[in-house]
Amino acid sequence: MDKLSDLQKQIVQMKLAGKDYSEMSEELGVTHSQIHKNIKKAYDKIRHYAEKSEAIMLILSPLFSLLHH
Repeated sequence: MDKLSDLQKQIVQMKLAGKDYSEMSEELGVTHSQIHKNIKKAYDKIRHYAEKSEAIMLILSPLFSLLHH
């Protein structure tokens, strides 16, 4: 699995903490576009890994719904 970049990890953690794009953008010093692009990349990496294991997919499915909003 391609590892998440440090920025992707931070964004995923912030998203899971309930922060919106504006908050993430301001705290990380990146644009909304960069936030969106990195959420999508992180989601794709996590989904690709999770598809290999049904059990992991069941555990991570709530994460996917959070990342898509």
